[in-house]
Amino acid sequence: MKCSKYPDREASGVCSYSGKPFCEEELVEIDGKLYGKDYLHIVKSENDFDNELANKRRLSTAKWYDNKAVVGILIFFFFPVGLYALWKSNTISKGWKVGWSLIVLALVIGVWNSDDPNNQKPVQSVTNNSVINSAENQLGVSYSQMMNKLSSDFELEESEPVNGELRFMGTSSSGAALLEIIGAKENISKATLAVGFTENQKANTDNLRYFLEFIGALFPDWDNAGNWAADALIKAKNSPNQPIENFVNDKKIKIINYGGLITTTVESRN
Repeated sequence: MKCSKYPDREASGVCSYSGKPFCEEELVEIDGKLYGKDYLHIVKSENDFDNELANKRRLSTAKWYDNKAVVGILIFFFFPVGLYALWKSNTISKGWKVGWSLIVLALVIGVWNSDDPNNQKPVQSVTNNSVINSAENQLGVSYSQMMNKLSSDFELEESEPVNGELRFMGTSSSGAALLEIIGAKENISKATLAVGFTENQKANTDNLRYFLEFIGALFPDWDNAGNWAADALIKAKNSPNQPIENFVNDKKIKIINYGGLITTTVESRN
C-alpha cells in the first residue's frame, strides 16, 4: 500500500479521520490514533468544538447547589436555603461546610439575642481560666449530662467565650444539626440546637431524635417534656418566624423556625 501523498513511498498507517494511507513522515499519533498531518487542523477544530459542547452540556445539567458562587450568595442573603445548598453540594468540602454552618449559627444566635431585651447577662469574672457563673443563670445541668445522649453523634469544640462564659460548638455527624453549649461544664447556663428539615428522610429522623433528646436532657424531671416538644416542633414547622416560648421552673424555652432551620434555645428565665 502506497502513501496517498507520496506515491513513491510505502504507507505505514491509515489516517483515522480521512481513511487515507500515509507514510510514516506524514502521520501523527494522538491519543492512540493516527492522523494525517494535512487533517490535523480539522481534527483539532472538531475536538475543540466537542469539548466546548460537552462543557456546555455539563454546565446545563449541573445542580444549582454545586455552584459555589450561588451557595455563597444564598448563605449571605437567604441563609436557610444557603445552608441546605451548602450541605447538598458535591463541590464543597466537609471542612468548609462545618465552618460556614457554625458561622451562620453564631450569627443567628447573635441576632436572636440582640432582639431579646430580657437576655442581658452581667459580665462574668474569670479566675484561673475557669468561669464563675452566677447561680441564677445556671440551668442545673452539666455538660456531660447534655452529651450523654448526644455525644455519639456530635463533635463539639471549645469556641470563643460569650460574655466571659465557656462556649462549645459543633455539628452532628451528618452535618444537618448544630449544637451550642455555653457555661461552665459542671453547670451550663445556655444550650441551643439548630436542625434543618429537608427531603432527606434519614436526616429528618435523626434531627427529630436530636431535638427530643436535647429537650429531655435539659428537663430530666419534666414528665410532659416529650409531648410538649413534639407539639411545639409541629407548630414551629408550620409557623415560620413565629417564636414559641414556654417556661418550666426557672428555665425558658424558645423555638423559632427560620425558613426551615428550627432553632431551640434553653436558658435561665432570670
